[in-house]
Amino acid sequence: MRRVLLILLVVTMCLPALGCHRTLFPKDKPITQFDAYNERRYGPLITERRDPFGVPEPALEERLLIRDD
Repeated sequence: MRRVLLILLVVTMCLPALGCHRTLFPKDKPITQFDAYNERRYGPLITERRDPFGVPEPALEERLLIRDD
């Protein structure tokens, strides 16, 4: 009986690691209808840009900009 419980415990602990093969929200698909609307209206969201030295950094200014078109 104890061996069966141990096997069930090991199987239960391994299932979460083996169960997820794809991401919940892929980067190429919008998460909500509002994201799809904003992308159609304003274009794709810029997530990173290069600084003067060529190092990529998050584009916070572009992401937080309020657009009134």
